[in-house]
Amino acid sequence: MQFIAENVPQVFVRSENPAVYDTKGRMVQPKSRRVSAEFKRGTAPGYAREIGLKAFKFSGLPQDGISPEQWISFYDSVQGQKQYGWTDEEREAIEEKLITQGYLRVEPTRRKAPWPAYDKLVAQGARTIEKVVAKIAEKVVEDGYDVDEVIAYEAENLNRAAVIEALSELLVSEPEEELISA
Repeated sequence: MQFIAENVPQVFVRSENPAVYDTKGRMVQPKSRRVSAEFKRGTAPGYAREIGLKAFKFSGLPQDGISPEQWISFYDSVQGQKQYGWTDEEREAIEEKLITQGYLRVEPTRRKAPWPAYDKLVAQGARTIEKVVAKIAEKVVEDGYDVDEVIAYEAENLNRAAVIEALSELLVSEPEEELISA
């Protein structure tokens, strides 16, 4: 999950504690590692900055020509999990604490499908990837869809490497065709 804040908080879920042993040397409580969400200013993606500009008041910030959007702090719990090697339970504990403390959760905006039946495209009654790739590329060229937009939608949603590769080839071949016809 992704969160934004008006300041740069560091939200602690659990401090690092050494293991606790009883008098016979048996571990009573295992060592726990520090788990915290560290927001960073100026790293929020565009969609998160847009949400923050509408949601936050930015009162008390210096007015020395710095844009309020630069003050928006961003945190991604999935990236934090990867960076620190946390378990799913540790990541979920961070997410729960951020939600209960009222930090603003944000999600990337999803693009709309290039055409209504894009996700259900069937090529000549068979759904083999080669036929689907050819049909998508053919429709993009024939109907004049923006190749970059179709690639972006594919990457965000279905993320089929063969489709992205075929569409990328269309981008490479377009400039060559323009040079030949000029």
